[in-house]
Amino acid sequence: MTYREFHRSPWLIWLLLVAVTGLSYLVGHFTGTVDTRLTGLCVLWFALLKVLCVMSEFMEMRGAAPWLRRLGVAWLGGLGALMSVSYLT
Repeated sequence: MTYREFHRSPWLIWLLLVAVTGLSYLVGHFTGTVDTRLTGLCVLWFALLKVLCVMSEFMEMRGAAPWLRRLGVAWLGGLGALMSVSYLT
């Protein structure tokens, strides 16, 4: 397997998803008692980042029309903003 094939393979995205999952665990575990609202928001945005990765790689959004990609990212950003505001109030 060449570097180019490995670079385009889903293994890198999978490793990124695992790393972000571990990072969200560490943030929740070690900073959960400091400020629970900020910790919750960090974990929420880590989850939204993971959704964006899954949308772009495994749901074939990367090869979709540009307007459709922008609409998907805008929808996800709007959802994240609404959830953040709802969580903070």
